[in-house]
Amino acid sequence: MKIKPSDESLRAARRLSEIANRTAEDDETDRDYRNRRLDADETAMLALQLEQLRARVYEAPYVQLQTLGAAPMSTDVDADAESFAWEEIDRVGEAAFIADDSLGDDLRSVEIKGAKQTRAIYTAGVAVHYTLADMRRAARAGKPLQARKLSAAREAFDRLVDRVAARGDATRGITYGLTNWAVGTGASQVRSTAMTSADWVTATASAQGMLDDLLAGLSAMATDSDGTFAPDTLALPMYLRLRLAHTMFTDGRPESVLERFLKVNGSVKRVIDVNRLKEADGTGANLSRGLFLATSAQNFEIVVPQPFTLRPPQEVGLGVRIMAIGRIAGFVIYQPLSMRYLTALPNA
Repeated sequence: MKIKPSDESLRAARRLSEIANRTAEDDETDRDYRNRRLDADETAMLALQLEQLRARVYEAPYVQLQTLGAAPMSTDVDADAESFAWEEIDRVGEAAFIADDSLGDDLRSVEIKGAKQTRAIYTAGVAVHYTLADMRRAARAGKPLQARKLSAAREAFDRLVDRVAARGDATRGITYGLTNWAVGTGASQVRSTAMTSADWVTATASAQGMLDDLLAGLSAMATDSDGTFAPDTLALPMYLRLRLAHTMFTDGRPESVLERFLKVNGSVKRVIDVNRLKEADGTGANLSRGLFLATSAQNFEIVVPQPFTLRPPQEVGLGVRIMAIGRIAGFVIYQPLSMRYLTALPNA
């Protein structure tokens, strides 16, 4: 697809060329281009470079951060809203048989219990700068501007989203994230199953004990949700996922705990690394977590009303600044029973 410079890029390029032409005779820091002026063709080339630079950043291959790969991301919330609200839902009641000769006055009722939650939406941003010399060299040589700065800006923004999604941000009133949500049986809390810590420590690792722990958490999740939620994903810090993969059964079948768990559990098909689960309950001997997830946008999401968005170039001094902004709300849970923590795991 042929890229054409936008009006914003053309205006920025014209402003920069005017600066270049005013300062060319006095520029002692860039001797190769002293006393040379940008003509109309070079200005057009500069505008095209600015537009192509933005396009390359969006199209570049990108390795997704761990938390962002664990939960669906929602971008359909109004990007200009100051906050958004959702309802955590719990269903109660069930159908029952009734007498054939009744008038239906003995029917049981079904109710929906919901707790309304509200979360503020916050703006975040980052900027990169290209000097006038960078602009002039790119325009004259007909070579693309280096996209590394903007790629680094994109990664910096997504690292912020990943951190907030994983642990929240107390400075912005986002108390919890995917890895450290409040544990308990109350409304808005995520339930948990404690592991047998000694079975997960390298020196005393027990294949059968680790498998029993995982299956116990799976069974408890099914029981608490009346079978409504079956997890498809197990998230662990990398060192614990590797421990599952390296701890072998000695019952005559050469399988690791991870292999056997995936074979017998019935629902979990994906095991992923989420290193922010390490020490999710604090620093200490056994304060890390694992996490079962029934992955669906109906159950939980990372809410980013406005993803990483590049703004038009702006003239700043003898160069150009390209700002990137986005809006973040963090991780939200709609169905608390769709998650279950595995607690009391070793921190190393």
